[in-house]
Amino acid sequence: MGENMYRHISLIIIIVIYVAACGGGGGDDGGGGENKASLNFEVLSIAPSTSNSSILQTPSGLMRATTARGQVTASDLESLAYYITDISICKHMTINGTGYSDQSGCISVYNAERRYDYDTFVAEEAALETELYVDLMKPSHLSKLSKTIYLSEEDIGAYHYGKVDHYRPVKVTASIQLNDDTMVYTKSGPSVLISGSGIDATYVTQVSDMTQGPAEESIVVLPNGGSWFKFEKPFQLTSQDVENETSFQMKLAFNPEGVIKAYDFTSSNQAIQDPENDYGIVVPLMPFTPVIYRPTETARKESYLFSYTSSIDSVYNSFDFRLDLYTVEEDATDSIYAADTLQLLLRDTEDTGTDVTQVFRPFSVTASNAETPVYAFANWLNNDFITEFTRGTNVGDTSTATFHVDTSNTMTMNVLLRSIETIQADSTIDTISAADLNGRWISTCNATESGSQQSIHDFDGGALKRTSIFYSDASCETEEERLVDDFNFRLIDKVTTIDGDAVKQIDFIYSSASLIPRTTDRADQLNIDAYCYYDDWQVDEPRELLGQINCMDLDVDAVVYDIYQISDSELYLGDALAYTEEERPVSLGDYAAASYWGDIPESE
Repeated sequence: MGENMYRHISLIIIIVIYVAACGGGGGDDGGGGENKASLNFEVLSIAPSTSNSSILQTPSGLMRATTARGQVTASDLESLAYYITDISICKHMTINGTGYSDQSGCISVYNAERRYDYDTFVAEEAALETELYVDLMKPSHLSKLSKTIYLSEEDIGAYHYGKVDHYRPVKVTASIQLNDDTMVYTKSGPSVLISGSGIDATYVTQVSDMTQGPAEESIVVLPNGGSWFKFEKPFQLTSQDVENETSFQMKLAFNPEGVIKAYDFTSSNQAIQDPENDYGIVVPLMPFTPVIYRPTETARKESYLFSYTSSIDSVYNSFDFRLDLYTVEEDATDSIYAADTLQLLLRDTEDTGTDVTQVFRPFSVTASNAETPVYAFANWLNNDFITEFTRGTNVGDTSTATFHVDTSNTMTMNVLLRSIETIQADSTIDTISAADLNGRWISTCNATESGSQQSIHDFDGGALKRTSIFYSDASCETEEERLVDDFNFRLIDKVTTIDGDAVKQIDFIYSSASLIPRTTDRADQLNIDAYCYYDDWQVDEPRELLGQINCMDLDVDAVVYDIYQISDSELYLGDALAYTEEERPVSLGDYAAASYWGDIPESE
């Protein structure tokens, strides 16, 4: 990327699984050694599209409401932010309600720094943390979760489960309409310890004037920081998949519709409470659903509304819930790949019976062998809670199904197929692989005005660590300082340069840049210069450069816009440095930036 870039100015819950070329070490698709599967991780927000003409209103006479008040709409959920520390897929796991244990055979597809003690990181500490929270309502934040990892022969097997770990404090900004048309709003307020301590502590965020807008950010502390998801059709990675470079996708979907609920009374399960005016808001654990398919296939989401309307002699009150099914259009077996449910709030009725308070997350799905399959959904205890369900063909189709209130009592519910939507991916992540970059690339020793310089590029999935080593001599022997840059990167498109070279457009996004003096003389000179406003430079102690004055003039998330090509195990980058899309290079450099060395050493 040019020598001037190195001297103190140096250089993405649905998941996407993409198995692509990573082997050979030669040719344009060559790269880091053996054939490997590449797993591209992507989280998508898939709120129903109100502009989609296939979403119908509920037919008159079937049920009283298509949606229930008291739960947030996607447009009124301004932010929902979690400090996510890990997302993994696992071969084995034990499920216990919303929790899990005994996970094994896991592959981490995303992880972040665990900066705090889990037990003591609560609302006050969360308010000061502005860097590592991910807002599920912001596409720019979701893109930060995108990452590519690589799978080899040792990863072969069937993956049935996944897990998401996060710290307990959650940040939310929302407006929710109640049954009586009152609007309630999240508000800032103190987090009050109700009982327990450490990991067993229970907190409530106490606020006032919840009916007075606008919405403010509330920080709530959930009872735990983790959730599981299950592949109804397990992801099976075979040796043939790795050898043949088979392509898959897996998207981790988040549907924000209805996840935040509000009530005109307070109760113990509400994380936000207005005790003076008697209003409360419930904030959920992270609700993700996975689906896996090939890049040449089309994933779909079928959304059903289940509704029960009580009569004068009914035992149970009216209630609704949503069932989302994820399928793949090209699958000849028409299998269900993933399923999720969400209970909708009671409609405004004169019911005086018993409320249905529990709709489980589907743990397993079975289908009969009939020409029109009949489905049953079981919970984590392996008890059926939905039976005699048949899927619709067209939006607006209606049917009935049996809902099991418990192991002894059932009810017949009306079912409406509300929407069938295609799951779209962001950008071109599905069809462009960075597998050819994976591994270590080392440049030649290059002369500089003050000595010489050599760089090491370590590409690991969707991340790059570039170490630029500066020497005081002309032959890269006497080290003076190191500049270590950490980036996430994303692929944009395949294009042809003005010189006719086939290249890939790539964006490098800064996450850190640190300078490390290696000699006493160099540390002393940096202190004299007050470089980056530091006056305490010491040998072998790094200092962060991003965001500092008298420094690089770059901040975290600054983007370097580039292109690259690999030819005969040589990595070529663009011929100019660009910090805007408009200035992205249109030609490759005359000389290779680095040569392929092999796998990144485990010790580093």
